[in-house]
Amino acid sequence: MTRSTLLAAVLAATGGAAAWASDPLMPQSDFRMVATMQEDGSQLVLDTEMRHSKGRFRMETEFQGQSATVLIDSAADTVTILMDMGGMRMAMEVPPQDADFDVPVADDHLGDPVGTDTVAGEPCTIYRIEDADMPGGEAEGCLTDDYIVLRVVSPEHGTVFEAREFERAHQEDRWFTVPDGYRRMDMGGLGGLSGMFQ
Repeated sequence: MTRSTLLAAVLAATGGAAAWASDPLMPQSDFRMVATMQEDGSQLVLDTEMRHSKGRFRMETEFQGQSATVLIDSAADTVTILMDMGGMRMAMEVPPQDADFDVPVADDHLGDPVGTDTVAGEPCTIYRIEDADMPGGEAEGCLTDDYIVLRVVSPEHGTVFEAREFERAHQEDRWFTVPDGYRRMDMGGLGGLSGMFQ
């Protein structure tokens, strides 16, 4: 799980919220949401904008204190982080196992439903998430019927992810591709992101 945020916990549900059967299931709808996300092990709360279409995710947030856009293509199993560092626009292609923006098979982690709620105007079912990588080993996630995570609550840290705005709307392909003017960098040979920022 990424050490700068609880992003992996969120994506475990969002990208994978994956599966309630033997095969992972992606969210069934295009959507855009604005959410708050608590940084791992601290009280710092970050704002993030997330978009999804056809198993692809775009997340605008912070990484290592820098504004960053994360592009995740679940089908292609790729993670690309877009950053502007001192005027240098970089598209860092990171092996998913190094980035830790992984999307676990959710039926390895989701327990039984424990209730229902409404988040950002959307009804959702609350599931218990069991994952040894999470603080306390478990959490609760509120998921829509079409597999979209709207909230994640940790027993140790409280609400670590929650949608404040949510809409189902068509998301154009341009949101999920590297824009012109970015220098592509393969981080696989550089020890991943941790090697770059140490």
